[in-house]
Amino acid sequence: MDAGGISGKRDSQEFSHQLENEIRKCFMMDGAVVGDPDVIQAITGDDDRIIPVKSGKNMYTQEEFNAFQGRVNARIDQMCQELIGGNIGITPLKIKDNTACKYCDYKGICMFDNRMEGCYYILA
Repeated sequence: MDAGGISGKRDSQEFSHQLENEIRKCFMMDGAVVGDPDVIQAITGDDDRIIPVKSGKNMYTQEEFNAFQGRVNARIDQMCQELIGGNIGITPLKIKDNTACKYCDYKGICMFDNRMEGCYYILA
């Protein structure tokens, strides 16, 4: 008897394996990582699929990563100071044909329109 496409022990095991792989895909990360095997092991445990590490790509020394993190923190501080100072302008990032608006949860209330005065993209 077929129970919703799963029949027998073998199909059930195959389904469980496929389901586990799909769940693990949700935990996959991309971005910057310190290229230290101990750091990678601490993040991934026994599953090296969590960080798709490719030699040299997005892997940094601890010093490079710290410098990057310092720049990010400085930018966050700057943005917070601007907000505190009353600068709440809408200036989304645009890279080629992609804009931050594409992924924004607030576009329904934001009303950004680059045809309006004062609305412009930050080009990257």
